Amino acid sequence: MKKFIVDMSYLICGLTLAISTVSYGEQTALRNGQFSAVEPAKVWHQASKMSLSPEHFWLAYAEQNGGLVWGQRSDYPDYDKVKEHDLMIIVLPSGKCLMEFYHERWRRANDVWRWDEKFNDYGSCPDVFK
Repeated sequence: MKKFIVDMSYLICGLTLAISTVSYGEQTALRNGQFSAVEPAKVWHQASKMSLSPEHFWLAYAEQNGGLVWGQRSDYPDYDKVKEHDLMIIVLPSGKCLMEFYHERWRRANDVWRWDEKFNDYGSCPDVFK
């Protein structure tokens, strides 16, 4: 009986360790576009398997998706010249924000792709529609 109790305690400890390891692994796995908890701000870029600044993350995304068709600018291009999924970085006094033309209007790229809510507070992203 004593051996059974000792064996069961080892089994319970082993299962607890295995479950906590799986749980920890799930919590630490980064997804594409996820901000890390470090300063200065870094964002996980899955394709390169590196943490990049938010601006470099945007540039990498743009490069993989046809480039910044409208470049970096402080105004919006003429509506009749823009195509679906065109990209640009809007530059305002508060900073920069990657914009994507999606469903007939300009949107923050994060609103299209839902990388991380922290993008909506980064650079000029909170101000692009003011």
